Amino acid sequence: MCDTVKSLLEQGARAKDIAILVRNNITIALIADYMMVHLPDVRLVSDDGFQLQASVAVQIIIGALRVLAKPSDRLLQANLATAYQTHILGNPIGNREMLKRDVDVATFLPERFWHSHQHLMLCPSLALWKKCIKPSN
Repeated sequence: MCDTVKSLLEQGARAKDIAILVRNNITIALIADYMMVHLPDVRLVSDDGFQLQASVAVQIIIGALRVLAKPSDRLLQANLATAYQTHILGNPIGNREMLKRDVDVATFLPERFWHSHQHLMLCPSLALWKKCIKPSN
């Protein structure tokens, strides 16, 4: 893991743009201890940052991954679109408005997201994260 973080930093990524997701909280302390020893110059976030709810960016990325996995699920689309519209575009709109029968929820998300769906599904995780960080590449 440290090699991957070092490689990302060497390629120009900023430390604040790198996230390590884990399945359970037990793993967090082990990773943090290891990183502090092997990458002491990389500042780690506070304990609050270890909560997924604390990061809108992480919520949006996870929402996007869920929609990629189940593209026909209108509720998943609406949750992602609500977060995208509210936190990225500054256009607060609720799920209720999006889930109206005659509204195409997909129009509340970037067109590029839908056009790239098949390609994104085939990407390895690291490549997918890079596309999320630098979508113009």
